[in-house]
Amino acid sequence: MAASNDHSNKTSMGRHHAAPLPCDFVMLALTLALVGCSSSGPGSPSDPAAECRARAPAKLSVSEGGRLTFARDGDLTYEATGGAVVTVDATTVTIRAPYLSAADGEVALRLGCGQTVPIALRPLAWTSVAKWGDDVGPPGREYGAWWTDPEGAGGLVVFGGFHYYPKQFTPANDAWRFDFAKSTWSPLAGTGLPQLPGGRVAPIPGERAMLFFGGAVTGEGAVIEDTPSSLYRLDYDERSLTPTKLDVIGDAPGSYTGSLIYDSKRRRWLSVCGANLASGANCSVHAYTADGGFTPVATSKPEPKGRWGFHYAYDEVADRVIVFGGQTLKDGELEIDGETWALDLASEPAVWSRLFANGAGPMKRRNGAYALDPVGHRLFVWGGTPDGKSSIENIQVLSLDRDAEAWTELEVPSNVPARTSAFGSYDAARERILFGFGNDKAIYRDLWALDVANINPR
Repeated sequence: MAASNDHSNKTSMGRHHAAPLPCDFVMLALTLALVGCSSSGPGSPSDPAAECRARAPAKLSVSEGGRLTFARDGDLTYEATGGAVVTVDATTVTIRAPYLSAADGEVALRLGCGQTVPIALRPLAWTSVAKWGDDVGPPGREYGAWWTDPEGAGGLVVFGGFHYYPKQFTPANDAWRFDFAKSTWSPLAGTGLPQLPGGRVAPIPGERAMLFFGGAVTGEGAVIEDTPSSLYRLDYDERSLTPTKLDVIGDAPGSYTGSLIYDSKRRRWLSVCGANLASGANCSVHAYTADGGFTPVATSKPEPKGRWGFHYAYDEVADRVIVFGGQTLKDGELEIDGETWALDLASEPAVWSRLFANGAGPMKRRNGAYALDPVGHRLFVWGGTPDGKSSIENIQVLSLDRDAEAWTELEVPSNVPARTSAFGSYDAARERILFGFGNDKAIYRDLWALDVANINPR
């Protein structure tokens, strides 16, 4: 099946190979000069080499291209070679690892007094988690919501969106849960579940519940008839998904394939960009709290073109929202976009800034699968369509270190089909990203895992 045509009518980059299996760790090194070895205390014999051995991490492992952090030991200073970058503040050492094919010679972690600590640079690895037919799992879909359930043995919940049968853009409100321990799907019972494809979800911290915001009401011929300011609380467990419609207070926009983000520093939810029938495509920002309802958030100009079907993440480390790509509409012109923007939430008003303004970003696209790797401090974007007809084959990764942001393109194993309108979610307990669903040459009913695990110093 061709890439999905939804309701919207390369740059040169380095390519690197993602390993197909999580084996054969590549032992690399990072040079680290530790300065200031001294006696361990008054009256102690001076043995700088022994002190350095005692203060060195016993074992280090980092996902290729990922990030490794550990506590700084006193006033020691650090250097890195081999393609890695080390930054140090008063309490923390942070290592940004190179990708395997970008490592520059031998990488070693070496103390200034002669000790070397090997680092296992772990290849990114894809594995098949599940494939299913109509009788044993959820129908194929797009523009739905899904999230990882961290309770117990863990699971994955998928809800709503558009089914492909009996025809594409058939609105749905069915809910399913994939049990990680049993590797099986089960339908979730639910009464009064909203049928609003294109709505977005964000977690309610400390509870087994999500907020569901936005979406569209469609009519005959899949025409969007309404984009209501809808807000639901969704409580879930292994057997059910229970909706509670919340009163929408204040200036709440509708939002179709926009975003919903939990801003942990301010304990609020943010709707950033999206499309609705009232104002069209936009990049307005609204905040929601349970007590105060929705309020507009002032932002700086210039701002991104209005868009929907984009890829986004809340970068908690840098206190900002990242927005990439999507379908844009400006001055009546539809186009698929490839810009990357950051919304700095620490400023008042919040400040938009375009990253890679010189064009050094990945191929334009909309409706890719995406997920934030919070440990590796990077955003993965897989697939999507640049033209509404085909799907992008590889996966792009955005390293989010402030003032050192970088996009890297990685090849995907040939047994993982390229697609558009797939879903992505980070599984924290297993340090992996789950991808699945979507369409291209076929309608896909599958789950894939991308291993992004580190073993941090103990």
